[in-house]
Amino acid sequence: SLNDSNTDVITFDGTFKTEGIFPDFKETVSIQPDYSFGFKREVDPNGVALYGGKAKYFNEISLNNKGIRGKGKIDYLSGSFESKDFVFYSDSVNTKGVGGEIVSGDFEGISYPSVTTTQFEGTLALTNKGLNGNGKVETPRSVNTSDNFNMEASKYVAKNSSFLIKSEDPSTPGLKGDNVMVEYDLGQRAAVITSEVEGENSFTLPFIEYETNISQVIWNLDQNTLVMSVDGANDIGLGKFTSNNRRQDTLEIFASDAVYDLDEHILNLE
Repeated sequence: SLNDSNTDVITFDGTFKTEGIFPDFKETVSIQPDYSFGFKREVDPNGVALYGGKAKYFNEISLNNKGIRGKGKIDYLSGSFESKDFVFYSDSVNTKGVGGEIVSGDFEGISYPSVTTTQFEGTLALTNKGLNGNGKVETPRSVNTSDNFNMEASKYVAKNSSFLIKSEDPSTPGLKGDNVMVEYDLGQRAAVITSEVEGENSFTLPFIEYETNISQVIWNLDQNTLVMSVDGANDIGLGKFTSNNRRQDTLEIFASDAVYDLDEHILNLE
């Protein structure tokens, strides 16, 4: 009887169907602590297919008023992710994970980077078309924040982003860029940073107190230099460097090219 005070005696046997989230399996449902019908079970130690075999799930599945939940690990493409609370939907799974790792390599013709939770802070979307992200990538020498990352094995592209290059002084970056697209390529040992707003002073050199509307900066990682140039779409073919030092009274210098030494903080203009 549903009026029985001992809820443990109220059970139903049947087949649990999830519309493709998990394979169908026999289960006994009973009254859960939240007074819903449901269950909690451990899956096969070797894992079970998830979404028709696109991924594999390990550990525990539960059903209650909060839906189909999981406490365990998911292996998908080049990634492995752990969580205490996966939420399974018919076409997706959401969670705030406690750990995860994406292994570098090519899978089904798509390049994926190596990523751990200590390298990236934010939200990642791992799909069969690639790895996208919204958040912050921090390396020992730079910080890049964007809501539009696309990542591959040895490079990434960030659009509508802010980017800074660190210096020996934690409070003063070597370079700061706003509203820029970043193409960071470890294979080429370079990062190409391009202004996404024509004519805007997107780049600042805080050590020497200058800002510029020059359109593109190439950071040579090994030489630790910045090579700056003007986009071919610029009508006058010159970029403007404006001093932020009050004693220089907004000094402006025009140049088509420039090289900035990030170690010595010396700017050469041409």
